[in-house]
Amino acid sequence: MSEQKVKTTSKKNVKLIVLIALLIALIVLIPIGYALFSDRDKESTQTEIGRIEVELKEDWPEPGETDPLTGDQYDEFGLKKNAKKIWGHSVGNLPAYVRIRCIPIVEYNTDKENGQGEWVTAPVPQENIIVTIDSKNDNQEDTWISSGNYWYYNRILPAGEDTSKMSISWQIDELPSELEGYKVRADVRVILEYAQTTNDKWKEIFQIDDLPDGVQK
Repeated sequence: MSEQKVKTTSKKNVKLIVLIALLIALIVLIPIGYALFSDRDKESTQTEIGRIEVELKEDWPEPGETDPLTGDQYDEFGLKKNAKKIWGHSVGNLPAYVRIRCIPIVEYNTDKENGQGEWVTAPVPQENIIVTIDSKNDNQEDTWISSGNYWYYNRILPAGEDTSKMSISWQIDELPSELEGYKVRADVRVILEYAQTTNDKWKEIFQIDDLPDGVQK
């Protein structure tokens, strides 16, 4: 009787030890498996999510900078500057179509004597502001195409890259007589827009039915 009880007790102990070992293994392996699954899930999510974003860049001077050609010092508004270069820089991870709109602006300072007043938009007709655009690259090829009120970059902009630069200059042909004696400044404001290249999303974003001739498709 005594030997049988010992054998029965030993078998129970062995089963208990095996069960404890299995529980320990599960406790160790479940977090590892979950971590591996999570990492794969994150990797899959990061691969699928795309971002389209293009920033407008300008060589507009900072306050206090000096024009290397004339020696004039710019105020914070670039008062004595009438030309600049602009381009787009992709900060997303997907390609994009890019277009820009140029809007000439003339302002005058309400302080006629010292120019320390407010800058107010001057009522100057758009046709009295001559804007010149040079879109040729280093190979003398036009890289921006004019269509309607916009200029379209003629290539699909790859992720992380820049468009070619566009040179913009402007000149006020005629000012209203009532602005005589006031300090006047002019600029060409640039609005940059970008759109997805696939699934015809650019049609919805740009509100057009077709891209201008010469734009890469």
